[in-house]
Amino acid sequence: MMNHNYHYIIAGLPDLAPDMNGNAPTYESLAATIKEQLSERDLRLVDWLEYGFDEAHLTDHFYHSVARQKNPFLAAWYAFDLRLRNAKVVYLEKKAGKKGTSAVVGDWDPEFEEYTRLQQIFEIPNLIEREIALDKLRWAKISDLTLYEYFTINTILAFLTKCRIADRWNKLDKATGAKLFETLVQEVRGTFKGIEF
Repeated sequence: MMNHNYHYIIAGLPDLAPDMNGNAPTYESLAATIKEQLSERDLRLVDWLEYGFDEAHLTDHFYHSVARQKNPFLAAWYAFDLRLRNAKVVYLEKKAGKKGTSAVVGDWDPEFEEYTRLQQIFEIPNLIEREIALDKLRWAKISDLTLYEYFTINTILAFLTKCRIADRWNKLDKATGAKLFETLVQEVRGTFKGIEF
């Protein structure tokens, strides 16, 4: 059921379009604006999301814990994240002539939808191009997970996850970051087309 607060949160976001002078919105500033308007229950879900943004927290215990969350976006997103990270570990180990599965987290099963595409991405020789391709795949997965979601907490969690990706690139490469923020702007605008509130 739609929480009528969510569309006001999204509509009230500050200008997302960055310029090339370092004045792009940061994840921290956008997240702070959103968090001010969320319930305690929703804030706990954002806490789970952000906890997983820290590489040091991505343990077997975390992935098992988040998998038990009742929120479908968190469970599905971090299941995908685990598969992606394990696929990368397996690829790098095999490239180094090792077994390939000694450093995976949890159970490893290559039978998932994005595995073939990941194999292609890992073969991209240029590091920056490879990372951009990985983040484009992440972005597409986020969109898939919220394809029929309108103004729910999942929409907010997906927005924050994409914002985190765009913010990372804005700090690394302003041109790439600007493109991602522009994509985010277009997606948010597209959400409102034809919807009455």
